[in-house]
Amino acid sequence: MENVTVVQNGDENHEVVLRDLQSLLLESIGKDVQVVESTTSLLLPKGENYASTMLKVEALIKRTKSSPEEKLHLVAKMIPSSEFQRSIFNSSVSFAKEIYVIQTLAPMYKQLEREVGLEEDEIIDIFPKIYAGRLSRNEETPDVADEDAVMLLENLKVRGYDTMNRMKGLDFEHAVIAITQLARYHALGMALRHKKPKEFAEAQKIIDNFPFDMTDIKQFEDVIDHTIEVVCSDQRLVQYEQKIRGLITEQNGFESFMEIEKIEPWISINHGDFWVNNIMFQHDDEGKVKDIKFVDFQIALVCSPLKDLPYFLCASTSTNVMKNQFDELLDAYHAKLVQELDKLGVDSSPFTKESFEKSLMLAGKKSLFQCLMAVKFFTLEVDQELDLNNMKDQVMMAKPSDLYKERVYMIVKKFAEKGWL
Repeated sequence: MENVTVVQNGDENHEVVLRDLQSLLLESIGKDVQVVESTTSLLLPKGENYASTMLKVEALIKRTKSSPEEKLHLVAKMIPSSEFQRSIFNSSVSFAKEIYVIQTLAPMYKQLEREVGLEEDEIIDIFPKIYAGRLSRNEETPDVADEDAVMLLENLKVRGYDTMNRMKGLDFEHAVIAITQLARYHALGMALRHKKPKEFAEAQKIIDNFPFDMTDIKQFEDVIDHTIEVVCSDQRLVQYEQKIRGLITEQNGFESFMEIEKIEPWISINHGDFWVNNIMFQHDDEGKVKDIKFVDFQIALVCSPLKDLPYFLCASTSTNVMKNQFDELLDAYHAKLVQELDKLGVDSSPFTKESFEKSLMLAGKKSLFQCLMAVKFFTLEVDQELDLNNMKDQVMMAKPSDLYKERVYMIVKKFAEKGWL
């Protein structure tokens, strides 16, 4: 069976159907490929992904008529099922962007490393394999995402990759690997800009489009007020109340997510949503990290790469790491970035520690509301009653959990300590 419908519960939800799998596989496997059978099921439970529907795909294929049958373990990333999600996320932008990053930008990054003499086993390998990507099967509107929009990716879980616990955050071993590989990813964006400006400009045309529809942003003004009230109700944070209110008001709440200010020399292609669920680790038999993959590039932007750092460090590291190894991770990031720029033949002299700290200060000051709002989602205890059409009331405006309040306390304290308030 090639087409299987997955139905999400809810009055305003849509059926999500993976159609014409065989034509998708022609792109990567060959014109003679045949899909013998396939099944789909939901890959992730509610509350683990909000901008798309993730389907697990098991496909039995033959590469040619005479080839033996083989099984493919895939993930089909498709547009959201709920009406609310569809009204917020512009899938035409987000899907085009992620397909471009994995299908086009990743090979360019690999080529940059080959050109400076890296061996094949040294080439960056943080991206999942993509089999195909499309926005529509409609030839008249191929650039408009519709019900048939899909990214067909390898299922990394089958190869032993998995995410860590979003409630606990990353310990130091995992955090330092993640942040140093992030530095490498950022350095490659800088190298592309300096060494191949034409290609970088082409990338920017696709990447510098924001995938959230904020035309009706007024409907979220009460969310901003609610967030401020929750944070400032913590008596431990009373001393920071004026600064918190001022900074979030200055950032214009959700509009801070769209910040794409570019200030030399700190310009690259960031990840945009670098948090626990978008970082997958592979471990050896003793539990040590063997490899790492990044997923979900739907809100990448051309901007300061340091925009990724406060968000990652404050929302995705464990409380112990936040307290005791925050600066150590920042130092590891900066050292790796400079090392990679030198390796890629890019002048690293402008990227001094002083310049880094100055630019990080700007990124930090524009990240408070993003961190506070993100942690509301990251600490959510999800059950089957979660209605994705009512995320505003059930998540954004929900009564804060003790875990959320403690994470918020730590975030504000860290922002104050770093001078970002």
